[in-house]
Parts: sequence; structure tokens; C-alpha cells
Amino acid sequence: AVAGFEALVRWRHPERGLIFPDEFIGVVEDAGLMWRLGSHVLESALEQVRRWTDAGLEPGRIAVNLGAGQLQHPGLAQFVAGALDRTGVPPAQLELEVTETVTLRPRASATSASIEELHRLGVAIVLDDFGTGHASLTHVKRLPIDRLKIDRG
Repeated sequence: AVAGFEALVRWRHPERGLIFPDEFIGVVEDAGLMWRLGSHVLESALEQVRRWTDAGLEPGRIAVNLGAGQLQHPGLAQFVAGALDRTGVPPAQLELEVTETVTLRPRASATSASIEELHRLGVAIVLDDFGTGHASLTHVKRLPIDRLKIDRG
């Protein structure tokens, strides 16, 4: 049985082929396009879940990564609620992944507020790459984290 999927962004470049995010996310952030890219990834992932469900499949949960810029965007929870409504995907099927380092950055209070607002929508919040930063379990307990993904390194 399938437990779920994770949406991962890749760039299909016409000459270089498949390009991984570590090669282009910095440019996307510098250009101020992270919100647009992240919104597209979330919307596309939810639309795919809807297509699978309509085809009689049970895709389980879909996990989507959120960056610091997205978490600090004042309209994030409203956008997520709207995307769930537009696609008809229940909030319980969506996991939003944040990295440990994002929760420790400056403006962490805005990030925490955003995480709490998203959690109230009914989506699962997953702390990704736990163990790569300096967050302790005490720090993590202050946030409504549903699951931890331990870093392999």
C-alpha cells in the first residue's frame, strides 16, 4: 500500500536536462520568485492528488516543502486553505515540511505563528532534516510539529 508522496521541484532545462534545486533555488530566492514557485508546487501537488483520487486511487498524504520566505509570507495559510478548497483535497492529506534551520532563523516568531496557523487548518506539520541544526527537542515542543524526519547524515 502507498503511504504517500513528496512533491519535489525540478527544472527541466531544454539543454541541460533535469536540474536539481540546489542549483537554482538561490537564484529564485534572489529574484523574489520563491513565493510564486512554492505556490505552483503546492497547487500542482494538490491537483495531482485530486486526479489520482478521481481515478479511484488512494494516494495517501502528499508532502510539500516550505521555505523560510514562504513561511514568513502573511498570506500563506489563506493560500493553503484556498488551494485545499479549490482541489477538494482534505487538509489531513497534506503534510507541509519545514526544515529545522528555518525554525531557528531571525523572525522565528513570524515563522512560528505561520506554522501554528497552518496546523489549525488541519494539515500536518513535519520537521524535515532534524539533527542538522541546533534545535533541541525542547525547542521543537514549542511548535505544533506532528512528525520529525531525521537527517540521514
